[in-house]
Amino acid sequence: MNETIHCPKCSSENIVFSKKRGIHFCEDCEYEFTIEASISPLRIFLSYGHDHNEDLVRLIKTDLEKRGHDVWFDKNEIKFGEELIICYLPKEILLF
Repeated sequence: MNETIHCPKCSSENIVFSKKRGIHFCEDCEYEFTIEASISPLRIFLSYGHDHNEDLVRLIKTDLEKRGHDVWFDKNEIKFGEELIICYLPKEILLF
């Protein structure tokens, strides 16, 4: 179900989206604007091989936290081959 988009300047519903420019355009007042999608914060666990990727994982973690997400990655706790990851993680956490 799509919500009707209104112009933030004049409240008109006569809005056109330009795929090429990535903007919405009001046909009544000619105002151009973008719509930021609102995403509910997620609880995310980042899994990696404890190798040279740790710096990349830290960058991803920092970026996701700046966006409001609760991010966790294991530094020392989970040993290779353990199948009890579920025991370590809180319920409703998103695994990557």
